[in-house]
Amino acid sequence: LRPGMVCSTWAMLLNLGFGLVLVLGVPIPGWNGLGFHACPWITTAVEYVQLFILWYFFCYRRQLHRECWPGWSKEHITRERVMSFMRLYWPAALSLGEAFWRVAIIGAVAKSLGDLNVGIWNAGYRICWIALTFLGSLAGAMAIKLGISLGEGNARASKRVCQTCVMLIVIVLVILSVVLITMPRQCGMIFSHDEDFLDVFEEVRWSFAAFTALMNFATAIETILTTVGRNKTVLYAGLAGSWIGQVPCVFLFTMYWRKDLVGLYAGAAAGYGLLCVLYVIAIMRLDWNELIVEAHRRSEKS
Repeated sequence: LRPGMVCSTWAMLLNLGFGLVLVLGVPIPGWNGLGFHACPWITTAVEYVQLFILWYFFCYRRQLHRECWPGWSKEHITRERVMSFMRLYWPAALSLGEAFWRVAIIGAVAKSLGDLNVGIWNAGYRICWIALTFLGSLAGAMAIKLGISLGEGNARASKRVCQTCVMLIVIVLVILSVVLITMPRQCGMIFSHDEDFLDVFEEVRWSFAAFTALMNFATAIETILTTVGRNKTVLYAGLAGSWIGQVPCVFLFTMYWRKDLVGLYAGAAAGYGLLCVLYVIAIMRLDWNELIVEAHRRSEKS
């Protein structure tokens, strides 16, 4: 975990530092910077710097990769390994792709509600991602411990890891939801101090909190299924949650209930609620002993 933490921290600091100087001109007197056209160049350059830090300090200098990767060899690439990888890759890629299409369609509905509402939708989605940094960290830690437990062949420990992580996820989501409901204007001020913007942000606080909580819960527990190799289940559940639940509910709620962000967030939350139910059912039906056998087979552990 340390290499990732160090690299991402340096990337964040470099992105912030160069962004302030080159984009906004801070703190150079009399210069307003290059504007937001410089943002993609800065981000791209920082990504390469991050890659260099990872290679030079942790691979070239400290040789941390040697225990798990001996180097390039054609002998490592076999038909069985490629097929095992592809069985996990394609469902994951398609699942990610359909998620982008779903968000694009909901964004189009938000755009039809007016400039102010689409601005709040975009800001709200950023808040969802801020919340996801907390939940994603928990899910990432769970994935590591779950992988270790499966590798050790310990079904009971694997279930305990998942149960503990889900409990922590629920606690964090309750705290975040309370913050969104009780301090909506303060959350909105992260992006704007416009009174009309903040008024609408306060009006949608309940449906937005439900949307944020269910989105983050679904994303977090999805990690359980992907860690144990159930990527097809994630794909099918995602398709149902998106195209049977979320997108139709957004259209129905905004057309026949409230044509505003309250209706949009409520419809999106309903879709995520369906996705959460499908994920929970799938997780409860997991055979942990079978998962251990599959994990050992994929890792070629005798």
